[in-house]
Amino acid sequence: MNDIKSIITDASSNLAGVGFDELVVGIEKERVFGVRVANNVICRENILTNKTIAYLSAALDGKRAQRAIAARKSQDLVEAGEELLNELKHRTPDAEFVPAKLLEGQLSWRVKSKGFDQSYGPEILYPILEKHLKRVRSQGLRATGYFEVKQSDRFESHLNGFELESFDHGMTMTVTIDDRNGATGVAQGSIVELNDGELPDRIGSLFDDAIGIATQNSNSEPLEPGDYEVILSPHAVYQMLAASLWYGMYDCRKVDENRTWLSKCWRELNFPEGLVLSQEVERVLAGSRIGGLNLNSRRFPCGNLKLIENGNIAGFHTDAFWSAKHDKVETFGPTDAPITVLESKGDSIPHYKDLTELIKQSKRAIFVNDFWYLRMVAEMEGVITGMTRDGVFEVRDGKIIRSLKNMRWHENPIKVMERINGITEKLCLFGRSQLTNGSFPAAMPALRLSKFHFSSVTRF
Repeated sequence: MNDIKSIITDASSNLAGVGFDELVVGIEKERVFGVRVANNVICRENILTNKTIAYLSAALDGKRAQRAIAARKSQDLVEAGEELLNELKHRTPDAEFVPAKLLEGQLSWRVKSKGFDQSYGPEILYPILEKHLKRVRSQGLRATGYFEVKQSDRFESHLNGFELESFDHGMTMTVTIDDRNGATGVAQGSIVELNDGELPDRIGSLFDDAIGIATQNSNSEPLEPGDYEVILSPHAVYQMLAASLWYGMYDCRKVDENRTWLSKCWRELNFPEGLVLSQEVERVLAGSRIGGLNLNSRRFPCGNLKLIENGNIAGFHTDAFWSAKHDKVETFGPTDAPITVLESKGDSIPHYKDLTELIKQSKRAIFVNDFWYLRMVAEMEGVITGMTRDGVFEVRDGKIIRSLKNMRWHENPIKVMERINGITEKLCLFGRSQLTNGSFPAAMPALRLSKFHFSSVTRF
């Protein structure tokens, strides 16, 4: 990385006096290692990519532009910067341009001390996967899956002298188990930081969850559309919450301009008193430190943001333009916080150790393992639609009694949190670390909702 850093610092120094108002010169080395499992066999033709990309982001007289190139030497970046300056001179000013307010000095941020060669390489992953695939075969089941590690080394230099060096790391895992009758079970999870020796247990737990769902998910029966008490797995909660964030349902500007559902009702919502939805700089989960970089995607320093607290909406996402125009505090964006956490503090909601206990303590409910194809259908009503996936079950007196066909649903993902009557203390981690360009990291519980609307049976 030292050679790369010298290329960046030389280019940044040479471009400092050419006339930019703002300039970022950076470079990123990205390594991706993926292991596929198909039909109970580890595919040895693994995905292994190494990519190095340099980038420039600049501003001049209220105009912005950026460029990415495969630079091999400092002069390549200098020439790209001069072309970018000429391009900016002929652009139309951005009416919502806000000058950057950057830190000064240097910041070094490391998620791990080791690269994935030492943490999750083939010689480490293969024996662990083979152990659990042997178990799957012995039960007459079939496994497919994908295990991907993404590592990012990044260095960037800003015109004001601020430098950011980061070593980021993340792993995502998906296991699908199916039987001869077509019943399937899926389990998903992520690792941002992992203590030595924990990987076998984490992967084993993933296989256990997928096998458990698949063995129960056969001979499914239709469910009559309507409102039901529902138990959502942590991943289903993650999918629903992610949809509300991606569609900007907590966006301060949209709320102020009456362009979203929260505009007309955010003061009247009444969540369980202890429910907290927060976006945090850092959180310790199961002994691992998650996050730690307090910068949003604009490299502006941000603090923790509470979206729900004390029974009410507590905050909104505020971008640089809306912050400057209305003297508000700029925040993380919907998906660029180090970690997003949904949890319950206090005893206003019944707490359960984990999903297994939540199901055992439920009298009658529909358990949903996963969602997919989530789409906004009515912005001013806050209604999102989606479908269930890989396991829907009827729970009665704490036991799963039958498998159900997949359902389409229509719900408001913020409104449903008023109906939480059960939550797990265990939080499951999803997404990757902040700078690995993956889906945003979040820690989610399983939930029980007193009412959830299924609109129809799906065809698949």
